[in-house]
Amino acid sequence: MSRHDVYALADPTTISIEQVRRYTNVETSGDALFVVHYHLTYTVAPAEAISEGWVGRILDVGGAGQLSSVALQSTGIIPNDGYDHGIYSFYFATAPVPTGTLTITLEGNPALVPTPVGITTTSIENRAASDLAGDMRLLAVHFEQFWVATPAVEVISFAGGVGRLTDDGGNYFIGAIPNLTNYAPTLFSLGFIQSDPDAHLDSVDTTFQTARDSFWNNTPLRSFTTTWGAYVGLPRAVFETILVLIVAVILGGVVYQRTDAQELGIFTAVLWINVAAFMGLGPLALPYTLAFAAVFILAYLIFFRPSSA
Repeated sequence: MSRHDVYALADPTTISIEQVRRYTNVETSGDALFVVHYHLTYTVAPAEAISEGWVGRILDVGGAGQLSSVALQSTGIIPNDGYDHGIYSFYFATAPVPTGTLTITLEGNPALVPTPVGITTTSIENRAASDLAGDMRLLAVHFEQFWVATPAVEVISFAGGVGRLTDDGGNYFIGAIPNLTNYAPTLFSLGFIQSDPDAHLDSVDTTFQTARDSFWNNTPLRSFTTTWGAYVGLPRAVFETILVLIVAVILGGVVYQRTDAQELGIFTAVLWINVAAFMGLGPLALPYTLAFAAVFILAYLIFFRPSSA
């Protein structure tokens, strides 16, 4: 029905603004969301839906005047074309600072002649953003009790323990409070919101790595590995790793020759690699990898090597 098709609407049987709540910092710092719970009924349902016959407004009375207006929801799960318990909302990226009296209204469409009698309130309860999801769950339970539908339609489900809006309930609440999925994502089924994976990545603490890398700075050894690494065309870290492995082989070989014990030679080589890596020579992954391999080598030598006659 167009604006020009609406001519008149009688005064309602019941009209009240049950509650107005202001939530701050719901999406960005300094914003404000006003959620208005209304109750409006007719004994005989009008031909015009509530979205055509009524409008919600927020005013700075005695100050800036009208700050915003919105048509009420009349489609979806809400019965009687919206003439029942329901909600509407106003969102401000920057919370209004009235110079007069902040006032919420529920008024008949000015295009109606005569215009039905509306209602106003200046009673606004301040709530934290963290209260929004819980308050909406309570409203959903309230609506489910009062919205008489055949067959009955669920507004909210507590399957799994956490109250989440059903598809029908979510459609109504999102229509009445645009971007509610951003303000209170826990009201909706898992997977409804695709969050940014980067927001959950922990920053890498490089304190230990930086200390290892700088341990040999300004020493003859670091000057040698830097110069000769560049000379042979290898990165300094790779060249130092090769040197560590060469020294490990020499030390292990010397110990083996003097003790005739392979296990002790392997242990000496692995020990040297670990000490060198933790002192900043070679990557830390190297000692962990070799130590892992050494366990299997030692197990073979101890348990599976054929005994000598």
